[in-house]
Amino acid sequence: MYELFLVIFRYYFDRAFPLQRCKVNYAKEQIDQDLAKESNDIRDLFRLYEATKSLRVLNLYKSRQKELKEKILNAKIAKNSSYILTSSNRARAVWNVIKRETGSKIRANDNILLNIDDTVKIYHLIFAVLFQTMATKLLLFNLWLILCATASPTREQCEDTGTELSCSEQRLHKVPKVSLQNKIELLDLSQNDLDELYKVDFNEYVYLVTLYLNDNSISYIEDDTFENLRELDFIDLSRNLLEEIPDDIIVNNEKLTILDLSENLFQAQTPTLTSKSLEVLDLSQCKLTQFSNDSIVNLPNLRLLYLNSNNLMTLDHRMFSIPTLFYYVQIEFNPWECSCNTVKMLKHLIDKDMFEINQPISCVDDKKSHIHIYDKNGPKMCKTKRKVKEDITTLSNDIADYGSDDISLKNIYLNDDEQMSKGIKYLEEILKNEKIYFQELKNERNVIDSVTVWTAKIFILAIFFSGISLGLLISALMQRRIRRTRSKLLLKRGSIPM
Repeated sequence: MYELFLVIFRYYFDRAFPLQRCKVNYAKEQIDQDLAKESNDIRDLFRLYEATKSLRVLNLYKSRQKELKEKILNAKIAKNSSYILTSSNRARAVWNVIKRETGSKIRANDNILLNIDDTVKIYHLIFAVLFQTMATKLLLFNLWLILCATASPTREQCEDTGTELSCSEQRLHKVPKVSLQNKIELLDLSQNDLDELYKVDFNEYVYLVTLYLNDNSISYIEDDTFENLRELDFIDLSRNLLEEIPDDIIVNNEKLTILDLSENLFQAQTPTLTSKSLEVLDLSQCKLTQFSNDSIVNLPNLRLLYLNSNNLMTLDHRMFSIPTLFYYVQIEFNPWECSCNTVKMLKHLIDKDMFEINQPISCVDDKKSHIHIYDKNGPKMCKTKRKVKEDITTLSNDIADYGSDDISLKNIYLNDDEQMSKGIKYLEEILKNEKIYFQELKNERNVIDSVTVWTAKIFILAIFFSGISLGLLISALMQRRIRRTRSKLLLKRGSIPM
């Protein structure tokens, strides 16, 4: 019944209030001083990024901008919801909110004229009475969905400063059109509903330098989409639904230096891009399962590569010698296989200062357990034979310090890696048992010492109290004897009458 009602209601609603292009008025929206100050700070951050081209500043700017938009949206929702809930006529309050947000000039009349099937019909207030209760609830809980359906975003809704066009969070389905006379250098289309990109979408943006397309639903990009954007320096395509991307998508962008493709869905379809100018490539959190020489062989000037938080198990470190200027790769938070090749790869990158360990690197074994294989002190497995010999000698000395006779190095074959690993595990187990036994002896000794000390203390206290008791007894006996002797003397002198 509800679905049937919704279909009927939307049919008559669309007929009564057809979609119209209108300018959303955001100027009248009240923003408190804190949000205004935060907005100014974000603008300053962007200016700082333009001056320094720092990735850290860019990431900070994007996160701050996203937080500010969420705060403004929540403030608007809270304000409109409060206005509707506290109103004596909620239906009218809902329509007032729609008019204020969409800029609609339609006024309510007693009669509604509808043109249905080329026949003009008059619907009286029965329409409003019939749908008033349910419409109020629908519009109250789905207010923003209705706003999206009744207001078609256009370029007029974007913030245009002449060289910068910000259309973020406008629910755009297509790239807004501009005139060639407008020399737009920065275009922000983040947090919209874009799903496909074509070359024709950017024909008028020939002066574009910075392009934000992050936080959309983009799943398809035409081969030569960015071909005419010769001045392009930065593209952000992060947090989309891309499963593949054309190999020559940026081949003609000779000034492009930064490409952010993070948080997409490439998986096994690793991008194999071609660019002579690209310096920074971000492929983090893309669910990548493989990454080979083909992925960067056509990126001769690549300097920074982000591969962290993917599903990579192996990586050939030799590929990083192809870009002559390459100097850093980020590979943390991947399920590396527990093998000597992984350790060798990590050691090579660290020795060449291409990777810095901030926390221990783990691998995943056959039992899906995480094992630390490398940290700031070096590898935890696949050590050299010389290092293994040193470890065996150190362990043997440690065991000897505990007085163990159950150890012999003659059964450890130092020329066999497997035997050496078994020997180390054997020595470590013995050392562990000896330490446990030594600790138990130490605990027993501590208990005995503690009992002895307390016994001595009790004995001393007993002697002390016994001495006091004996002294009191002797004193009492002496006083009694003195009294008796004194009584006898007095009797002899006749001082005491009989």
